[in-house]
Amino acid sequence: ATGVLYVVAGVVQSVRLFDRGAGFDSQVPASAVELLHGSLNTTQTSSITFVTITGSATTVYADGDATVTCTGSCTGSGFAGTCNTRSAVISISITSPGFGYTSANPPSISCPSGVGHTFTPVIASGAVLSARVATGARLFPIRKGHALTVVPSSRLFAA
Repeated sequence: ATGVLYVVAGVVQSVRLFDRGAGFDSQVPASAVELLHGSLNTTQTSSITFVTITGSATTVYADGDATVTCTGSCTGSGFAGTCNTRSAVISISITSPGFGYTSANPPSISCPSGVGHTFTPVIASGAVLSARVATGARLFPIRKGHALTVVPSSRLFAA
């Protein structure tokens, strides 16, 4: 099966399946599901999917590239982002999510010029879901005027 998860600020808002797949006969384990960065077609696991911004700016931040520092037990690399500001940082646009990061030892992220904000990377650790395979359905007839009709099976899962 293939589809798209629509995510806002690291939270899945909706799911749209394009291809329901076939041949599933039991519950699909989460380990069998791989979440990809749509535009990059790379796995999300161990990559930075969002950066939370907390604290108040005590000096003015400037637009520019985010700086990533991976020291000590931090093992990831490849993250790149752009700091979007209005004196304070309002968001970090991720241009490359990187790979190999862990929540236990995340990288430090900073933006140009300013002081006061704390930037915390959200690192994907895999799919957390419960995919279930339909094992049956109850069909109810549709009333058209005084006649009852049954929905053809070809229309049950129309895209």
